[in-house]
Amino acid sequence: MGEVADEQSDERASLVATYQKWSGQVPWLVLTDKGLGCKVCLEYKTSRKKRGLAAGEYVPKKYLYQRTWQQHVQDNGLHAEAVAATTSCSADSKPAEQGSPRKIRRSGSSGSVESPGTGSLQSPGRDSLGSPGKDSLGSPGAESAGRKRPRARASPSEMFFNSMVAAYSVMVSGWSSTVYSAMMLFGRLISAAVPDGHSSSTILSEMQDIIYKEARRDLETEIQQSPGYSLTVDEKDGALAIVVTYLRDGHVVSRACGYRTLHGLESEDLAATVKFFVGAWGLDPAKLCCVAADGASVNGSTRRQTDITGKNLAAALRRWHQHPMLCTHCAAHRLQLVVCDGWNHTYLTEMEKCISSLFKHLRNHPATAIDLHFWAEVTAEPALSGLSMSSARWLSLLKPLKRLFQSHTCTLAHLHYHFMHERDREAKKTLRWLFLTMATWRFKLTMAGLIDILEHCWETKLRLESDRLSLDEVSHCIAVLKCKLESYVMKESVAAHAIAGGEASCTGTSCLEKTCAEYRDKQGQQLHLRYVLTDGTVREYWAKLEEIGSARDHKEVFRILQNFAEQCMQKLATRFGPVPFLMSYQIFSPSWKYSHTQLAEASCALSEFWQLDGKVLMDDFRTCFAIRDALFGEDDDLKKSRAHELWRRVLCRLAPGQNVFGRQVIVSFLLIQAQSASCERAFSSVEELRKHLGPDATPDLLEQYLVMGSAQSVQEAASSGFLDRCLQVFMGAKERRDSSCKFYRKGGQILVRRRAVRCDKGRKRPHYTRKKSRTCQIRHAPNFRNLKPSSENVACLEPGQGQPLSSIYEAMSPRKGHKASQSAGKTE
Repeated sequence: MGEVADEQSDERASLVATYQKWSGQVPWLVLTDKGLGCKVCLEYKTSRKKRGLAAGEYVPKKYLYQRTWQQHVQDNGLHAEAVAATTSCSADSKPAEQGSPRKIRRSGSSGSVESPGTGSLQSPGRDSLGSPGKDSLGSPGAESAGRKRPRARASPSEMFFNSMVAAYSVMVSGWSSTVYSAMMLFGRLISAAVPDGHSSSTILSEMQDIIYKEARRDLETEIQQSPGYSLTVDEKDGALAIVVTYLRDGHVVSRACGYRTLHGLESEDLAATVKFFVGAWGLDPAKLCCVAADGASVNGSTRRQTDITGKNLAAALRRWHQHPMLCTHCAAHRLQLVVCDGWNHTYLTEMEKCISSLFKHLRNHPATAIDLHFWAEVTAEPALSGLSMSSARWLSLLKPLKRLFQSHTCTLAHLHYHFMHERDREAKKTLRWLFLTMATWRFKLTMAGLIDILEHCWETKLRLESDRLSLDEVSHCIAVLKCKLESYVMKESVAAHAIAGGEASCTGTSCLEKTCAEYRDKQGQQLHLRYVLTDGTVREYWAKLEEIGSARDHKEVFRILQNFAEQCMQKLATRFGPVPFLMSYQIFSPSWKYSHTQLAEASCALSEFWQLDGKVLMDDFRTCFAIRDALFGEDDDLKKSRAHELWRRVLCRLAPGQNVFGRQVIVSFLLIQAQSASCERAFSSVEELRKHLGPDATPDLLEQYLVMGSAQSVQEAASSGFLDRCLQVFMGAKERRDSSCKFYRKGGQILVRRRAVRCDKGRKRPHYTRKKSRTCQIRHAPNFRNLKPSSENVACLEPGQGQPLSSIYEAMSPRKGHKASQSAGKTE
């Protein structure tokens, strides 16, 4: 008997402790003889049977959370009736009429919530989601009486609709599950209609799968309804990005639809991945009219479109396709290869090696940031930043050249200072070589000319990477680039005019012209370096910039630039040469004047490639060009518009079921992709997603986010009924199928939340160490920077006749005498 009494006393003490802990947070909690109870429910008289907290018989178990009290308030209908009876207000709202829109409730509000904003989120059968009205927050009369209006629980569909909106927003914006949990927490803090205990990553993954499947089903339907489609593929880091281009309501649309891991890097592996994608999405291979890629996957396809042989992606897809299909090499990638092939002069190769070594030194040296910022303030030049350069030289040398040109004096000062304080002999040799190579006017003039030429190539590359670029626009961009490069090749070129000291061009002063004018003004001056150390010591040095002595040296600089421009022009003619089949599409240019002979030749070439009847195609072309001339008469601005806009309107004017062959050729012209930059943008999006989702994100998850990244906005998805469709699928799942008024199943998986077992249980926790910060690395560097900000610091070009030069010009040959004495000692 004594033991039983002790147990009862312990249980009572535990109840008292629990009540004291939660009474301050739960105002209706009371302590009874049998356990804990709800004060409101105990005072309410009803014939219904009371249990648990309503009867004052609740005894908490081992674990007790805030969720227990929230479930009693939200799920217990008896508690709502008690609150309604106490406040003498009706808690139930009037049922909605048949066919009337369903109101979105805020958790704890008696009426529907209207959104005051114009950009509210609305959907069919739903009102806007917004801030609560006055009824939900309490009317002034109720506040004066010290009471609030009764709060009725929102339906499960209304609560999970808000969760679906949050999940859709997370996917469209590329956010992680942490943001979703924060949105759910914020919703509960503002008393919004959001479900409790459903903010985990598991619920978000389930919603994301449903949203992706519904969005993919809609996208598949759009592509299947299009008269044709084209694919753009690109491989990077063992993954393949696939972009689909199709027609939707007469408009050309490009969507990133695939991100797959490659099991090999051979052409058969790439082709197998593309075939699997087409089959998984249910696309018709016969409608595939074009595949665009870069690299060696379509090698030779621009020259022999009708007979693609060999082991490459284009040949593998042609054999599988068994239908006419065009394989194009990315125009922007071809231009990059042109610049790479033209970079073959000896001095340009040495120049590239010097710049690569400089950037490697600046990246590895711990005090680079401090030194560069110090000398940038002294020289009033921008600090050299973004030290990266691709080894392929695909126009990636332009930005490093521009930054190095703007910070030329600053970089020379850093190299000289580091040379004077460097102890390692081999490192001093490298610094001396870098300084003596860069401290010449020939280097600076050549760098300025290269910047001008690469600027023209870069502008053309950006145009070639634009979306929906037609074949006639590619030809126009290349023709403009040839004219600009020709100005550097002819005898009276821009470079020769600038080096000879001619007047500035009327189009604007180029980088080369500015550098030539600076050379004429500062010719013969020396680089004066003077800085103050922290101990007050003043160091002063003089260095000379090697001048361009004779007229022959001037011509050598001119020949370097001329040779580079000439090589680029020759490679342009090779890689962008006239392909007979592709030249046939020039008839679709708005500036093309109608010629029966040229139209017949183009019709013959196109019918032969696409395997069509030439006579019927010619008749269809006459009808199509008649519509084109009629559109020109209606709108004269179409003559200056893009070819895609013009022929999109012509395609809309064609009668359904007529001009089948002409319609097929026009569709192929609209869908042909001349670039694969859209895949590069897809890879950039994947890199951004990895920053938010983490490096362990699977390719399937990245593909889901990639597809949803270009989907419709949240407002459009709600107004079109897409979110309602996703919610219907979500609510029909097994876990919520039998829940009518309660969306929690007693003893179900949603309610039971057990903490995961530690994977390192029983073992000592690991000791995490972090890398030293950049400041600590610099602070503990062996050669600490002793530079002191002072007005006496100087780094500029000044007249310095008769001044002793710095020791950086001394030869850094090995100590032969020392080595000879060592070898002599060994022989003895």
